[in-house]
Amino acid sequence: MSQRLFLTASLVLATAAGLRPALAQQPAEVPGAAGAPSAPQAPATPPASPAPAAQAAPAVPADDGSYREPEFIREPLRLPESMDASAARRLSLADAIQLAVKSNLGIVLVKQQVAIAEQGVVLSSGPFEPRLTAAYSHQSSDSPPVAPATGGLALETSDDHWSLGIAQRTRLGTELALDWANDRADTRLGGVAQPLFYRSELALRLTQPLLRGFAFRWEVPNAEVLRAEVQSARAAQDYKARLNATVRDTEQVYWDLVQALQSYQVQRGSLQLAEEQLVLTRRQIDAGVLPPSDLINAEGTLAQRELGLVQAEGSVAQATDQLRHLLNQPREAWAQPILPLDVPEFDDLQVGYEAALDQALHNRPELAQLKLDLQRAALDVRVASTERLPQLDASLSYGLVGQRADYTGALDRMVSADARAWSALLSFTWTPLNRAAGARLEQLRLSERALRTLQDQALLDLRLELRTAIRSLETADRSVRAAARFRGLAERSLDAEQRKFLNGTSNNFFVAQRQDDLARARLAELAALIQHRKAATSLRAAMGVLLEHRRVKLDVYGP
Repeated sequence: MSQRLFLTASLVLATAAGLRPALAQQPAEVPGAAGAPSAPQAPATPPASPAPAAQAAPAVPADDGSYREPEFIREPLRLPESMDASAARRLSLADAIQLAVKSNLGIVLVKQQVAIAEQGVVLSSGPFEPRLTAAYSHQSSDSPPVAPATGGLALETSDDHWSLGIAQRTRLGTELALDWANDRADTRLGGVAQPLFYRSELALRLTQPLLRGFAFRWEVPNAEVLRAEVQSARAAQDYKARLNATVRDTEQVYWDLVQALQSYQVQRGSLQLAEEQLVLTRRQIDAGVLPPSDLINAEGTLAQRELGLVQAEGSVAQATDQLRHLLNQPREAWAQPILPLDVPEFDDLQVGYEAALDQALHNRPELAQLKLDLQRAALDVRVASTERLPQLDASLSYGLVGQRADYTGALDRMVSADARAWSALLSFTWTPLNRAAGARLEQLRLSERALRTLQDQALLDLRLELRTAIRSLETADRSVRAAARFRGLAERSLDAEQRKFLNGTSNNFFVAQRQDDLARARLAELAALIQHRKAATSLRAAMGVLLEHRRVKLDVYGP
């Protein structure tokens, strides 16, 4: 009996030395976290014999209701042993967001669309650019005699015409033109040259639509430019929306990888607990404290933990590929492991529904796009309203004329302004039925009403999205605190069960069960904390303030 007590005491001492408090050493702050100081690089592989967490001081919500992350979550992440830690790319969340903003193909594509839309504004301004014209023509004809007055002689004429002009269309639809026209006439009668005749005219012409294509508001004649500007502004808002979604998705995928790595570490710790439990079981069997059949339970538990570790490693590889895909990594980088440097911290985001709605109404690019769509629809209705009117154009021309037998004299006469010429013209065109224009107008009015309905639907969806996001954040907050209490109790329960096992009042089945409970509790707290971070990110994205929070600048022309 004394020998058995001595052996049991020896096992207790040995176990107490082996079951040192898990993660008792405080880890340094992780570099890359917002507001955190720099710290040494995280080790790429787990320590040789990590300790179980049964006796670690529990990290539970404090008395004031605040939450502090437990040590097993705050410790630096480590890669699985099968991955080459020396070749790993260490990546903070800020670095991941920067890479996504720079390299994500969706961002690259939408920036190209913004550039295309901006060129559309320049293209639509083409009709308002000044136009220069130049022309030259020569005409020659021989006319047989047609009257006795010519004495039966044939009439030969030769005419040269050349002109220069500049025209400009204003944003009100007015056409201004300045034309300089010149003529040289040479006549021969029966082969005998007649006096040359030169004519030069400088004229200013103004043409203005009065009904169709004109309105006292300048939007109608300038409609194409305004449509292009709306499209350019809409493309810029689309870029902002895409950027907001990409930053949100990057954070979500980054935390998925962090969760996979920390889950792997939890599974790794559970495996080591099972290995140490197997060693203790063999010692107690050798000492005659336990029957040999208890070895089967310990070995089964170990095999189960090995399977869980393999599955956790597969989850790490899958999460890493998802992050590579989002960051648009080059082909050679897909073989390089990624080691996140940031660990999840509790995001104490507190915002009410009304405040969140005000932020969203002011910042959400999707709502700005709908306003731009309504602006364009209203413009289309105004333009279509004028299309039902008749075409009535007024044109007024005033010029100076010079005519002489020599070209210099004709120019001098024109400059002297002794001879003037003016003209006025009204042009009227009317389609009495004009059914197509009426149908077009009604179609555009219906489209405008549909857009207003779509805007109302978007606002309704936004309310639901914000309420859902706020509720998810509140639920995740409570889940984190409940999971922390659950994990603290699981640690104490495992510690008590291990002491009972060493005293011979428990067995491997109950110890393994408590170990499983602790592993599930840790995974539950980790999942709740990650979900809380994701919920905070989703809420900021729903409010449209995520880019500002992450200090991401809208740079359409950046690389």
